[in-house]
Amino acid sequence: MTAARPYQAFSFPLNAYAHVLWLETGEVRYLHYGLFEHLDESVTTAQERSTELLFAQLPPPCRLLEVGIGVGTTLSRLVAAGYQVTGITPDASQIAYVHAQHGQALDLRLTRLEDFNPGERFDCVMFQESAQYIALDDLFDAVDRLLKPGGTLVVLDEFRNVPPAAGESLHPLTAFRQAADARGYTLHAETDVSAAARTTADWLLNRFDRYRQALLSDLALTEADIDGVNSANQRYRERYYAGDYGYALLRFSRKSTSRWQAAELDVQQSEAIRQLFGEVFGSELTPALWHWKYGDGRGRASGVWNTSGQLVAHYGGIGRPILYRGHPAAAAQIGDVMVAASERGTLSHRGPFMLAASYFLDNWMGYNKPYLLGFGFPTKRALATAARQKLYAEVGSVAELNWTPDASPLPWTWSLEPLQLSSKGWREAVNGLWAEMAPEFADGIIGIRDASWIEHRYFHRPQTAYHLLLLRHKLSRRPQGLIVLRQFDDRVEWMDWIAPRQRWPQLAQAARWAAAKLGAPRLNAWISRPWQQALLATGATESDAGVVIPCNSWSPGPTADELRDRWFLTGGDTDFK
Repeated sequence: MTAARPYQAFSFPLNAYAHVLWLETGEVRYLHYGLFEHLDESVTTAQERSTELLFAQLPPPCRLLEVGIGVGTTLSRLVAAGYQVTGITPDASQIAYVHAQHGQALDLRLTRLEDFNPGERFDCVMFQESAQYIALDDLFDAVDRLLKPGGTLVVLDEFRNVPPAAGESLHPLTAFRQAADARGYTLHAETDVSAAARTTADWLLNRFDRYRQALLSDLALTEADIDGVNSANQRYRERYYAGDYGYALLRFSRKSTSRWQAAELDVQQSEAIRQLFGEVFGSELTPALWHWKYGDGRGRASGVWNTSGQLVAHYGGIGRPILYRGHPAAAAQIGDVMVAASERGTLSHRGPFMLAASYFLDNWMGYNKPYLLGFGFPTKRALATAARQKLYAEVGSVAELNWTPDASPLPWTWSLEPLQLSSKGWREAVNGLWAEMAPEFADGIIGIRDASWIEHRYFHRPQTAYHLLLLRHKLSRRPQGLIVLRQFDDRVEWMDWIAPRQRWPQLAQAARWAAAKLGAPRLNAWISRPWQQALLATGATESDAGVVIPCNSWSPGPTADELRDRWFLTGGDTDFK
């Protein structure tokens, strides 16, 4: 067993990587990938080539922040070259190692980038295999705070070229570029070195097998530890050679201090949200309605503040449990999208709407995010604007069906009963109907319509009253379906229904009868195409509702082709009806 070395205090598997490098070369100069010209090349040469690539993109000596210090070799070289460098890391063992190896004079800070606020700005911020561990908006929030206008951002890291699988965290290269562009950064250089970097995985697989016994004895590792590292490296090797993963250097400049700052909004900012809502829509967003939409973790919202501290944009997402092709998932209904009149002329790809929307989508929408999918009810014009900015794509449209109310007596075997929160057994009845309805959408997408959802949506929505009617068979008392109606001055809207599709014509007849009893001249309903076919034979006439169904095309998630014409949506899936 060899004597303990300082890097052995690193957490696993960094200590193992460092030990393999020491066993191979007698030193640990770097922990990052090497750029190999061939597999038999010295790892030291390959790692130096990577560092030289990075140095070639740096501005002349200046005030520089290194995010992630590794073992300190790069930082000490920067200092020797005349840079004023601050290095940050959340790992105390790395700071202890770097001070021991390179001296106490180096400016090292124990902190995450997200928490670092030194009260000064840097001329250059540099990431070397550290950007991948920080959420994109957290990263750019921090860089916005720390980098001077006109400053340089340099990133050398791994990226994804395909949508992520479960548990993967590498940033998509396209999403990184888009996030930088949306924040006002100009890309000046991009170098793809994937072919040279991927050999590192081959090198590691070979060396972990070569030094297996030394790793077991020197670091007190287990066979399972080494097998786990090899398995991870084998997976990375396969993803690199398949082209799924890549390794690239990016250099940006920051144009100027942004006029706006995007951030998450919550109840503490609800007063500012309500004020903006009133200015934009000319109506009141009451505290109760805000809470019904977003309170208790039901939704999330992003906002944009100007330099005067005024909220000038808002982008909301109201959470909705769904079945996505038969499997439980979460979606967000996008709503309350608003921009202050004073900023509405700025519809560029770096304007307030774009910042608020991209912040939401980057943080909360797509694979491995709180919401797998997004949906909403924008007009074609609104969707076209978002599509030009590559935020949305169209995946469907909504039809409006209209009927003449009909007061003809219902079949004598039918019993149409008002449903109240106090109605006995209503939850069981609704859950039973939903259990019949849900399997018919095994290849579609539908918002869950169980008793919990019905209670929140229709019994607890402030400021609005609904008529919930339960259709039963009069003799067996078996529930046949639930309809939800809302009365307007000029019509009754059939908001929602729960029943298997074969009973939808019965529900349409019941809705027409109820509309007649309410004295309405017209009954209408929204339904997403192509699901309207089951109702067109019930005396309905079809027209265009004037709204389309969008999907997220900004952050990695199910594609428009995968989602097209799969949504089942009604007026009850909105928040504004």
